[in-house]
Amino acid sequence: MLTSSQLQQMTVAQLRKYAKDQGIVIPAGMLKAHMIDKILASTGQPIVVSSLPSTPPVSAAPSPVPVRRATIIADDDDLPVMTANKPMSGITEKKRPSVSAPKPVAPPPKGNKPAFDLSGARAWHNPQQFSNQPAPSETPRAGQSATVSSARPTVNRFGPQPEPPKEEPIPAYRQHVYRSISRKSPALNESREARREYSVPALESISADDIYHGEGVLETLPDGYGFLRTKLFMPSENDIYVSAAQIRRFRLRQGDLVGGKANLRKSMDKYSALLYITSVNGQEADEHRQRRSFDDLTALDTSKRLRLSSREHTDPLLRSIDLYAPVGFGQRMLIKAQTKKETYDAIAKIAEAISARQDDINATLFMPEALPERITQIRNASDIHVVYTTFDRGREQTQRLGELVMERAKRVAEDGKDVVLLISDYAAWTSVQKGYGPSYDRPNVRLLSQRARRILGAARTFKEGGSVTVIAAVALEAVEESPFFLKDAMAVANSCATIESGLVKIPESFTFTKDKLLTEDELNLANKLEKFLEKQNESERQTIFNDILTKTNTNRELANRIDSWLDLLRG
Repeated sequence: MLTSSQLQQMTVAQLRKYAKDQGIVIPAGMLKAHMIDKILASTGQPIVVSSLPSTPPVSAAPSPVPVRRATIIADDDDLPVMTANKPMSGITEKKRPSVSAPKPVAPPPKGNKPAFDLSGARAWHNPQQFSNQPAPSETPRAGQSATVSSARPTVNRFGPQPEPPKEEPIPAYRQHVYRSISRKSPALNESREARREYSVPALESISADDIYHGEGVLETLPDGYGFLRTKLFMPSENDIYVSAAQIRRFRLRQGDLVGGKANLRKSMDKYSALLYITSVNGQEADEHRQRRSFDDLTALDTSKRLRLSSREHTDPLLRSIDLYAPVGFGQRMLIKAQTKKETYDAIAKIAEAISARQDDINATLFMPEALPERITQIRNASDIHVVYTTFDRGREQTQRLGELVMERAKRVAEDGKDVVLLISDYAAWTSVQKGYGPSYDRPNVRLLSQRARRILGAARTFKEGGSVTVIAAVALEAVEESPFFLKDAMAVANSCATIESGLVKIPESFTFTKDKLLTEDELNLANKLEKFLEKQNESERQTIFNDILTKTNTNRELANRIDSWLDLLRG
């Protein structure tokens, strides 16, 4: 039989083995002291009350009872809460009983409901916010260092978190250069220099053989991006793609003449891409941002004249137009003739006169659904810029081309320049609009006519400078089925020249601001000729008018001799 002191020196495993040899049943989970007491009681030896090892004497004041802390994870704010379970004052700890009886085991709960346990419940009644504060001093255990870390790591429901990384300064090559700044800000010039500086490395990364200078008229699409049309405003495989970001950044509009560096089209690419923009409408890209809007310009009456006849161009048709339907900058003019041949001849003569006489005018001839031989004829007769679609093209393509030509004229006028837009066949242009309605009936006529006359509505002269002049030719034989389009065009036109036998038909020709455009001698000449021709037979008027004009080269010479000639004709 072992004594109590010998049992104290044995481990728990040795005690269990010894109890098994002696036939003593030791339940699981029993403490060592209780195991010793049960062995002594079973062997008939006296039980020592203080069987637990005595604590060493403390010379100083007794050490405080260690404070137990409970960490509780809260789902509300994901912050851990640590609280302390402090012993209640006034209650002394009971002594350990001499003989430990086995604790009754609670019956298992019914179903899946967990058993209710009050352990740690006190921590919920008195929560304290966790902070990285040093923990209260604890008495170090035997064999453990007395040094305790004063700081606790940051803990949340997912465990200790690493410290946030230190913010490092962004290198210069990664900084955002195109920051949004005010136009009046002094940093604008710095931003421009930065854009030029940071554009060069992007190009250096590409081979010089893969870059070329491209230029074309911008056509924007509904998705925001666009293309530079490089071939007569028409789509082609040589067009250059322009991204929506470039259009927004440089505030580009449809019809702008944009130039810049583009990469060569590869075998797998459908179009070339614009790398960066160098010019817009002949100006620096950055300087062109502050420009006027076409709709914000102030429109005025026509007061500046556009002369068609001269000593080099002495055609009677041009001289008759200068007398009875003078053209001014910003005019909306219709030229009516009975057949298409007469309208083509009239437009060809006007185009030749404008291209040869007016060097400071941007003139464009738009020929919708034209005959190929007519296109060749007009291009050989004058140096005017011709934009055309043949009759075998679709209506949608003709519509897009007309809109682009109109927008291009507006962009040039916004820069303070004069633009003359000639339309060879206004009836063909109006017929294109029929494809945009469900049927050509009366309710849709006004809507289609509105679309057609938008190109006439672009004509105006501005107080700030610049003008758009539109001269459209109409063949009466082509509008017999749809006369409403002609009436609608006449309602917005401020000048009209009706051609018959190669000359202007005086009673049916007019210009609203005729008195402002003609000189005093020209007004007297026009009035005298009109009064004289009114007295002649209607069938002979045009013949007599043609004979009078062909006897002189200019209207000024005719004004000097008109009195003597009229006297001879009357006598």
